[in-house]
Amino acid sequence: MEDRLVEAEATVEATPERVWEAWASPKHIARWFVDEAKGTIGRSRNVTWIWREFGLEVVYEVVEVEPRKRLLLRGSAPDGNAHEIETTLMAQDGGRTTIRVVQSGFEPGEEGDEAAEAGRSGWVLALAIMGEYVERHWGEERGGLLLMRPTRIALAELRRLLRTEAGLSLWLTRAGAVREEGSPVALRLRGGGEITGRVLRVTRDEAAVSWEEVNGVLELKTFPGDRGRTAALRVTCWGDPPASLERERRALDAALERLAALRPA
Repeated sequence: MEDRLVEAEATVEATPERVWEAWASPKHIARWFVDEAKGTIGRSRNVTWIWREFGLEVVYEVVEVEPRKRLLLRGSAPDGNAHEIETTLMAQDGGRTTIRVVQSGFEPGEEGDEAAEAGRSGWVLALAIMGEYVERHWGEERGGLLLMRPTRIALAELRRLLRTEAGLSLWLTRAGAVREEGSPVALRLRGGGEITGRVLRVTRDEAAVSWEEVNGVLELKTFPGDRGRTAALRVTCWGDPPASLERERRALDAALERLAALRPA
């Protein structure tokens, strides 16, 4: 049986030349997507993408390259499943660029459905972070944190807990919600501090919001697993880390503990 494809698309206020550099250069792709990259697309037959927090290192064959227009990579995940990632850049009026990412390698069936949705959601949020980097933080070093907790809460309930004012108030906030894309965000955290910005992207299960106080982005995420789901908060920030980041880390860590302690509905 043929595998399925997932697709994500975004338009950013940056030229195709800058967006291409964000993908092709190991230095730049490590400032929005991976923790480390080896090999420069266009000059290397293979590139390696590394995510240290997941202990993940994937080597990709560079199959096709049209600089500033198209890139096709082929690799294998740690579970052995082969996949391809095709990235297409389309120049728009006003110096803007539309980026479309298509990934193959998701198997049919219920598990494949869940993996495909998680993959699509991951790309949607990744492109939102890339947009913030190429538009507002070009050339700045990246910092941040990733906090995760396993939970037995069903996915439908997790969506409510990660998005709605009532759900967020049970573990993260004193006030505020994550609404439709482009809307303003004002979350008052239980542990002190606040998150102000705008909703960047929303998928079925996840969301990304800009976070002005830390010069970055907060992702509210959930990962599938063999023993239930994992809830996660990931912060990406650029430039000099704000002095408040350690305080925010403690507040977010305590919030995830509260979330993990909630009883399944």
